[in-house]
Amino acid sequence: MCNCTSDFLVKHIRMLGPRQPDDHYNQLLARDLDIPLQARLILNEQIDNNLESVKHRAGIILQARVEEMEHKDPNTVMFMDPDTLEQFCKSLVPLRRGERYLDCKIRIPWIVTWTGTSHYEVIENAAGVNVATDNAGNCYHYNRPLTDAQSITG
Repeated sequence: MCNCTSDFLVKHIRMLGPRQPDDHYNQLLARDLDIPLQARLILNEQIDNNLESVKHRAGIILQARVEEMEHKDPNTVMFMDPDTLEQFCKSLVPLRRGERYLDCKIRIPWIVTWTGTSHYEVIENAAGVNVATDNAGNCYHYNRPLTDAQSITG
């Protein structure tokens, strides 16, 4: 169980390391999305846990959103390992119905925000993320990262 929309997962979360077609991330997407095979292959490509890999993948996601949806706002991607995704989902379980903002205070390995074709911000070891929930109580919107003394911003 994970109280967030599949749309949120596709827009803002990518998994680090080796992937399996039946892993938790793919199970969450399969709840209500019929993702074409080529798109599933792209979503399941391995992303290494290093700055260059996450920065590159976040840039690819921004480019796709601009080309496919004429996206104009900054684009943020959170890179999580399976344990982090599980913690993220558990932090969303007690959500109440009704739109509100929530601080998910879990360590996120990488958060990358592209604000243009050559400008980006990277946070390694973020303290969490602030998200918005919809009227059904599902996380649907990324607001901002949470940082602390353990977070590395660059």
